[in-house]
Amino acid sequence: MKINVNEGAKIVTLWLNSRENARKNLPANIEKKIEEYKQKKYKICIYQSGNEDLKRNLLRLVINNSY
Repeated sequence: MKINVNEGAKIVTLWLNSRENARKNLPANIEKKIEEYKQKKYKICIYQSGNEDLKRNLLRLVINNSY
């Protein structure tokens, strides 16, 4: 896991590899840190790598968000 904090833009990004799962096994200290940033009105962005077709999933996302 990699965490980046952009103080100027008030954005926190978490980069997870394909073995990590944001919904199941985030360490407690990371969840606490996320809550601290949420209270400071930071946006939290979680990115997770995977094994699926990136092109197909990106196309679905773009189509879904266009409506």
